[in-house]
Amino acid sequence: MPMAICGCFILAFGWFGFNPGSTLSGTDLRISFIVVNTMLASVAGAFSSMVFLMMKGMKPDPGMLVNGMLAGLVAITAPCAFIAPWAAVAIGAISGVLVVVAVWFHRRSRRR
Repeated sequence: MPMAICGCFILAFGWFGFNPGSTLSGTDLRISFIVVNTMLASVAGAFSSMVFLMMKGMKPDPGMLVNGMLAGLVAITAPCAFIAPWAAVAIGAISGVLVVVAVWFHRRSRRR
């Protein structure tokens, strides 16, 4: 698990070069807006997956938090330059919950 968490943070660090770098030129001042939206979505994804697990009576799982963070990053990649920060939080939070539900669905379908 420590290697997976380390890999997730390395991937998230690279995402901060990819999102602003591929969206705009380096001289555009909206680059900071994109970085903030990217960070908000990743944090909201991890936090919402943790809260959703706790609401279901489970302990916060570091693996699910990492998956929630990556889901938030994936979900915010396309609209990061064109949305408000509150929308980035909403997108990250929804994707964090969706990844938990998707993992549960996948586990349930493998048991059959």
